[in-house]
Formats: sequence, structure tokens, C-alpha cells
Amino acid sequence: MSQQFDKSCSDPAVQIDSLRLRTDRFTVRMNGWSVPRGACVAFVGHNGSGKTSVLDSLLGLRRDAEINARMLGEDVATWRRRSDLRRRLGVLLQRAAMPYGLYVHEVISLHRNIYGRTSERVLEELGITDLRQKSYEQLSRGERQRVDLFFALAHEPELIILDEPFTGLDQRVAQVTADLIERLDNSTVLMACHSELELSMADTMVWLEHGTVRDCGNPDALRRRLLGDFRLEISLQQQSQANALVAAVGERTKPQFVQRRGHTDVVVAGEEAVIRAVPSLVAPADIAALQYGRTTLADLLYRCAHPEAAPEAAPEIAPLPPIAALPNMRRMKTDHA
Repeated sequence: MSQQFDKSCSDPAVQIDSLRLRTDRFTVRMNGWSVPRGACVAFVGHNGSGKTSVLDSLLGLRRDAEINARMLGEDVATWRRRSDLRRRLGVLLQRAAMPYGLYVHEVISLHRNIYGRTSERVLEELGITDLRQKSYEQLSRGERQRVDLFFALAHEPELIILDEPFTGLDQRVAQVTADLIERLDNSTVLMACHSELELSMADTMVWLEHGTVRDCGNPDALRRRLLGDFRLEISLQQQSQANALVAAVGERTKPQFVQRRGHTDVVVAGEEAVIRAVPSLVAPADIAALQYGRTTLADLLYRCAHPEAAPEAAPEIAPLPPIAALPNMRRMKTDHA
């Protein structure tokens, strides 16, 4: 039987009043953030932008963090001292590992002993039953990720914190895992995000750049605002032609995103009229290939991971809304199912 939590509770699942953490290159800062219960929040940004640092600070893994925050109504410092609170939490970290020498069936027993319950549905859907007789150390990367996800999810916790949960998973298993997490509608999910499928699960995206929140909102709304609806990828014959096109696009059109990829490829995103005009900026003989399409969440992830790719003429970033003010799309999907 699924564990039930109070959906009507007005207290947020996570409240960050202030967070300050110095790193070698910048200072991570977050202030006045409230995440409602049942939300799914994805942190995105370039490598080293502060995504993992925020999650680690909430979990008490960064002792140098200056943090005033609460999770499920309790101060984050309290969580380190109380095992009953930690049983309400599910965590997947990239650098974590099981104790040496355990077999998977022992990992299952360890989970049940710690949390008091293990969901057979999670066990079955992640394919853990087939791995019972294997040593944890002998598992492939994908198998180990499945076991780690099982350990984070099998007690169907109120709060789930995941660091790039689909790393190492093939597409089928990643989709099964996404479906599984989305059905945990009583859980709040915070995750560092690195794939389009991970981002598609979120009702709220937080874009971090050098430790600072650059933007926040519904992922699809941000895609439209930051990129527009259309994209063009154009391959040219020579690198000099690609350089000239990037310059011409910036001077003569108003794209929302433009970047050279590789030596001779250029990607431009924006409104349809802008995109349709781009090929006219180069001689037809210089074009090796071109492809029109609609922008995707994968394009949005790339945009957020390469902030230098935005043209100077890009629209100014709107003021940040509090997460609590955003609609809980994950809950809405469940309510209308």
C-alpha cells in the first residue's frame, strides 16, 4: 500500500531563506526560495554552475555552506541528527556507493532495514529482481545506477533529491524510471538535470550560472521565451563562412540564440520569420546542408549550458518569480489523468 502524505499542507516542502557557499571560482547564492509540496524542480546550467552544490548544502554535505533552510518543515541541521527524518528522504548522488562486498539482495535487505518498507513496484519496474545474485561492485554502470535509484525511491519518500538520475541508463530504462518518478505524485522532487528527459519531468526549471539564479519558470515557457519556437542548423563549406554567418546574423536579424558548433555548423533559434531569413545571408553555393525544426527542451539545456552563445540583442531576463507561485504541472497531470 502506498504511503500517503498530506497534499493539503500549506507548508512548503523546501524553504531556502538564505544560502551562501564560496567555491574556488564564485559564490553560490540563493535567497527566499519556496518549493511547494508535490513539485518537481530541475536545476540546470553549465558544468560547475552550482547545481550539485545547492543540493549538497540542503543535505548537510557542505559544512562550509552558510544556510538557513527547512525541508518538510524541519531545519536542515536537524536532519543530520534524526534518523526518523532521514527516512522521509530519498537521495541519489553521483559520487555515492554501497558498502564494499554487498550483493544486490543484501542491498534490498539493507534498504528494508533502514526504511521499514520496500515498494515491490519500484523493485520490479527498475529490474532489480534480475540483479539479486550479483555483487554491487560487478554491476555495469547502468545496473549500478538502477540499484542506486531503487535505494532512493523504493520507500516512496516525501522528498526526493537526485543528481543527474538518468546518467548511464539506456533510453528504455530512463523512460521507465521517469514514468515511475512521475507516478510518485505525493513526493517532491529536486534534481540536478543534464538530459532532455529529466527536464521534461519538471514543472519548474531553475537556471544557475556561476552560482547565481539566472532564470526560473516552467521549462516550456522558458524555451519559448529564451529560444523562440523555431531553429535552423546550417552547415557551411568552410570555417570562415560560418564565422561570417554568425556575425551577419547578429547584425541583420534578431535571433534569440545563435552559436557556431564545430568548425562549420551554425545553429540559430528564434521566431519563424527570422529563421527563414538566415539562409539568404550566405551564398547558396556555400551551404552544405540545412535543417529546419522546432526548438526542444534539449535546445534549452544547451542554451543554459552555454550562456555565452546568447546574442547581445537577446531579450532581457524577466524578474524571477518565486517557485511557490508557479503552477504545479506535475500535480495537474495527475489530477487530469
